[in-house]
Amino acid sequence: DIKMVWIPSVGKNAYILSVIDVHTLRILKDFFSFSIKQDKVITFYQFILGLQYIENVVIRSDNGSQFIANSVRRYLGLIGVQQEFTHVATQ
Repeated sequence: DIKMVWIPSVGKNAYILSVIDVHTLRILKDFFSFSIKQDKVITFYQFILGLQYIENVVIRSDNGSQFIANSVRRYLGLIGVQQEFTHVATQ
């Protein structure tokens, strides 16, 4: 999920994308930016997945446009990572 954070010194919102290991509930990495689009999501996933042994990895996200983008789905499919989406208004 991507959360917005107001940055008073800049006068606009920034965004935080966190990747959480659902088994340990540990945040693996946060990504902070004034814009998080599909290309940044792919780059972030490349970094995160490069840190882990990829076998039976499932990425669960909401249905935000960054996560349902064809390029993100294609990338995850190429590296063998399953993608699932939460239902609206759930975690």
